[in-house]
Amino acid sequence: MQITIIVLDANDNHPAFDQPSYNVQLKENAPKNSLVIKLNATDLDEGPNGEIEYFFSSHNSEALSNIFQLNSETGEIRVLGNLDFEEISVYEIDIEARDKGSPIMEEHCSVIVHIIDVNDNTPEMTISAFSSSVPEDSPAGTVVAVITIKDKDHGDNGRVQCQVDKNLPFTVREDFEQQFSLITSDNLDRESVSEYQITITAKDMGNPPLSTVKVISVAVSDVNDNTPQFVEPVYEVFVEENNKAGELLCTVSATDPDLDQNSRLSYAILQNPKEDYASSSHIYINSENGQVYLKFPLDYERINYFQFQIEVSDAGSPPLRNKTVVHVFVLDQNDNSPLVVFPVIGANSVAQCKIPRSTGPNVMVSKVSAVDHDSGRNAWLSYNLLEATDPTLFSIVMRTGEIRTKRAIQDVDPNVHELLLLVKDSGEPCLSTSVTVMMTLEDKDLEVSQGVKDHSKKRNISSLTLYLIVCLIVISVISLIGLAALGIKIHKCENKNFPLCCRQNQKKAMVAGSKLHGTFQLHPSLCNTIIGVRVDCAGNIPSNRRVRTCFSPVSDISEFMFMRPPHVTANSSSPGILVPDPNFSIASNEVSSQYLPLLETKVKQDECH
Repeated sequence: MQITIIVLDANDNHPAFDQPSYNVQLKENAPKNSLVIKLNATDLDEGPNGEIEYFFSSHNSEALSNIFQLNSETGEIRVLGNLDFEEISVYEIDIEARDKGSPIMEEHCSVIVHIIDVNDNTPEMTISAFSSSVPEDSPAGTVVAVITIKDKDHGDNGRVQCQVDKNLPFTVREDFEQQFSLITSDNLDRESVSEYQITITAKDMGNPPLSTVKVISVAVSDVNDNTPQFVEPVYEVFVEENNKAGELLCTVSATDPDLDQNSRLSYAILQNPKEDYASSSHIYINSENGQVYLKFPLDYERINYFQFQIEVSDAGSPPLRNKTVVHVFVLDQNDNSPLVVFPVIGANSVAQCKIPRSTGPNVMVSKVSAVDHDSGRNAWLSYNLLEATDPTLFSIVMRTGEIRTKRAIQDVDPNVHELLLLVKDSGEPCLSTSVTVMMTLEDKDLEVSQGVKDHSKKRNISSLTLYLIVCLIVISVISLIGLAALGIKIHKCENKNFPLCCRQNQKKAMVAGSKLHGTFQLHPSLCNTIIGVRVDCAGNIPSNRRVRTCFSPVSDISEFMFMRPPHVTANSSSPGILVPDPNFSIASNEVSSQYLPLLETKVKQDECH
C-alpha cells in the first residue's frame, strides 16, 4: 500500500531582506514621488505565510512619515515631502517586513538616506562697521565697512567670493573665512567725485553659482587740500591819473574747489616797504570780494607804474595761500601846462633880449625853449607868435621855438619890439603858456652869434676845459698804475728767462734793433660824449680824429659855433710826430680835435706798453 503524506506549510520562516542595511544617496532637490529605494524581502513559506507587507517601524519619528512614503505591497520608498540638506543631511529609516501567516512573522532592516547638497542657497550678506563718509585724504587701505557673508550650502556651494567694481577706488580684502573688509585702493578726490555708489557682490562657487548683491553709498568728505587759484596769473590794470579818491582800481578773483569753510576765501595786500603805493595807506582791498580801491588820486608825473602783491587764503585748517601780482600802469592826462625854461622870464612873464641893428634877414636872434612834464602827445609843444609890435620883422619856428628875422632891421625900426608868444601842447584839451619877449635893438656892431650864443658858447667851452682836465688826470693815473704793474710783470718774466715782452701765440713779437712808436689819443667825456682810447703804431696814424656827441632834444646845444680847426696828420719824415692838416673839415655834430690832447709815448725795445 502506498501512503502519500502531504506536509502542510507552517509559518515557521521569517521574511528575509537581501541585506540588513541599505545606503541610499538622494539629492535634496529631488522632486516629490521620486523613488528612493525598492525593498525586496523573501519568505520561504507558501501561501499567506509567504506573502510580505512592508511597514515603517514604530521607532521612526512622526516627521519621517511626512517626508517619505512607503508602499506596503511593493516595498518602494518614495519622496513625499521637501528635503533640505541644511536641516537634515542623513535620514535613517527603520523598515519592518511582515508576512500574513499566523502567527505573523516579521523582519527589520534600516535604510540610510544620505541627502546630497545642492547649491540652492544664495549667500547671506551682512554689512557692519560701515562708515558712510570717508575723508578724501584717506590713505589706501582705509577700512570703509566690514562684510560678513554666510552660505548654508556645503563644500564649494558654501564657499563664497566677494568683489566690487574694478573701476572704483575700492576693493575687498578677505580677513577671515566668510568675513571681508571693504577698503580704499587708491587716493580719493572729492573735487572729482564726491560720492560713490558701491555695488558689493557675494558669489558662491557652486554650479551654477548663486550671488547676492548690495549697493551702499559712500560720501567723500572734504579736506583742505586745494590751494586757492587766481582767475588770472597776473593782473594788468590801466588807470588814468587824477582819479577820484576811493575809486575802484581793479577786482581780483580766486577760486577754491574745496567745500564749506575750506573754500571760504579772504584777500589781503602784502606790504612792501619799497613800494609807496603798495602800503595800506594808499591802497585798500575788500577782503571778501577782492575789490581794490585807491584812497588818493594818482599822479603820472610822480609815478607812472607800480605793482603790488595780493594774497588769498582759505579758512581751512591749516589755511592754504596763494599770491598774484597786480601791475598798475598810470595813463597820462594833459594836466601840466608848458613851462618856459629859456629865456629866463622875469616878472609878469616878460623876457628881455638884445640884438644888433645890423642883423640881416632869416637870422635866428633868440630861441624859446619850454618843457612839458606830461608825456606823449601831451608833451608835444608848438610855438606861435600871437602879437608883435611889427609883425613883418619877426617870426617863430613852430616846432623849434627859434625867433628869426623876416627881413633886415632898418634904422627906422623902433628900438623896442614886444613879442607875445604862445607855447601850447598837443593834448586834448590842449594847455598853453604865454610869454612876452622884449626885443631891444642896439646900435653895436655885433656878430649874429653874439648874445645868448656867446654866453652859451663860453659856458660850454669852459665846461669842456674842465672835463678835459679831469679826464687827463684820470687817464694819467690809470696809465701810471698800468705801466707800474706791467713793469713788475716784465721783471718777473726776466727772472724766469722769458722774452722781454708778452708772448702772443707763443712767438716772439720783438724784432731786434726796432723801436715801437705810438700815439695815445684821449676822447674826453662831454655830456653824453662817448669816451674812446686808441693806440696806433707809427706809420698807421689815423687820418682824422673826431668824437661824436649826443645832446638832449630840448637842450640849446644847437647854438654852439663849430670852427674849422687845423687837422693833425702824421709827419712822414718824423714817425710819431703829428702836424696840422689844412684840408681838414669837421661835421657840425662833432667836436673839434683841437680840444683833444694827444699823448705820445715812445716805447723802447726793453719796455712793454
